[in-house]
Amino acid sequence: MAMTGALVCWFTGLSGAGKSTVAEGLRVLALDGDAVRTRLHRHLGFTESDIKENNRLIAELCVENGDAYDVILVPIISPYAMSRRDARARIGGGFCEVYCKADLSVVSARDVKGLYGKAAAVAKVLVRGDVIHGRPLGLAKRLDCLRFYFQADGVSRLHAVLPRAGTLWSELGMTLAIDLAQGGDGEYAYEKGLFWPTDGLAYRRLDWRVPTGEAEASHGRDGGPAFGRQLYFHSRHPYFRIRSARLKTMRIVVLTRSVLDCLESQYFKQATDPTRGDIALDDENSFPWDMHLTQAIEFYNSWGDVLTWHPNIRHYRYEDLKADPVSTHKEILDFWGFDVPGDCIAEGFRRASKVEMKKRMPPAERNRNPRVPERSTNHRGAISAARTRHIIDRLKRELVHTLGHEYDHGTAYGREYD
Repeated sequence: MAMTGALVCWFTGLSGAGKSTVAEGLRVLALDGDAVRTRLHRHLGFTESDIKENNRLIAELCVENGDAYDVILVPIISPYAMSRRDARARIGGGFCEVYCKADLSVVSARDVKGLYGKAAAVAKVLVRGDVIHGRPLGLAKRLDCLRFYFQADGVSRLHAVLPRAGTLWSELGMTLAIDLAQGGDGEYAYEKGLFWPTDGLAYRRLDWRVPTGEAEASHGRDGGPAFGRQLYFHSRHPYFRIRSARLKTMRIVVLTRSVLDCLESQYFKQATDPTRGDIALDDENSFPWDMHLTQAIEFYNSWGDVLTWHPNIRHYRYEDLKADPVSTHKEILDFWGFDVPGDCIAEGFRRASKVEMKKRMPPAERNRNPRVPERSTNHRGAISAARTRHIIDRLKRELVHTLGHEYDHGTAYGREYD
């Protein structure tokens, strides 16, 4: 049944053409396409089907609010004529389509959302070939990148991990457990500052380093393969920074840790890294706290939102994984479709302990490797009071999803794990 009551003005046109500006100048209900998508339809992307579904849902909002307003303005690109026809049919006689005409040169110059600049950059890569991570891209590599975006090499598992949240321990332990369950030796070696399972790493980063070959180029190894059979992808990015059409169908595990613990661990790691000299333990101001804090807040808020709508996602806290590594990782591996007995998981994580890692390292490097640093009691829970207050204040203002972690003045952090 078509709605009655309000006149619906459906503004269509290019991004930056002035649709929202016109709509906001009137004292009426304005259902801005971007605002509605952000607040109500966050699960929808920008595929043709998602765009049409977003348009359909906005038309339904018009019908629901028809009796409460005299005029409803809908500034939305709505590029598909079928969607606009469907909206007209659903809304009825009160529908008025307004096309905001603007030259491409004008909206490109405005570019209020940066869309045209991004499109130009993509076109430059696809049409004449550019560089990604400093590597020239020929036609074959450009096609590989497009294929990777849509297919992700057929891998449907993702481990999204906040930096310094136990990534090395958790991923190494799971890799060894899977290897043991499949009849492998469940062993690993230390080489060039990294810990390598016998058959190579079981994951790759979910970014352009995979199709361009940058991943292999940056992970050289003398004693065996750098990468083995890929079991899952790994990412430290918020959801919105990952570029893959497969994200909505992947089985995702999100791992977090208290932001205070992550920040202090990052500070200690970088300050004790012998390859860098810009961060010092005796100079807290030498570490970019706010940059890392912003990244953590983005990670929390992004994945916290995704947890509310993604059909195949699980969240775990590092603190809970350390308390019961066998049961929690059994849940993760089951969720990912791996049949791994509990005894294999227990043995895998025994071998992935910090004590066992250090046994595989040359004596001279055991206290110098930033991936398994030895922090004394003096360097745990030791962020200055003023900086701690600043961090907590920002978390209280900006963090929408705490993901089970508590942040108050006086919150304890810096616990030592085995």
